[in-house]
Amino acid sequence: MPYFHVWFELDGGMGHIVEDERRWPRGDLFAREVLGGMLDVGMEVQKRQGKWVKDDRRVERWRKGWRKFDWTRVLTEG
Repeated sequence: MPYFHVWFELDGGMGHIVEDERRWPRGDLFAREVLGGMLDVGMEVQKRQGKWVKDDRRVERWRKGWRKFDWTRVLTEG
C-alpha cells in the first residue's frame, strides 16, 4: 500500500497511507500542501511548478551546496 511520509524533526514526523490512489492529488501536490502548511505560504505558492530542463546547471550547483548537510553520504561512502 503506498504512503507519504515527512520528517519534521529527528524524533518524529507524519505518515499518511494512500487508501485510494484515485482520490490522491496528482504529482507532488500533497507534499507541496504539507510543506506549504509548515512554511505558512499560500496555495498560489504551493501549486507553482518549477521550470527544470535536462542538464540544468542549477542542479549541480545545488548538489554541491547541499553536500555538507547530506547525512546519507555516511550510508553510501562509509
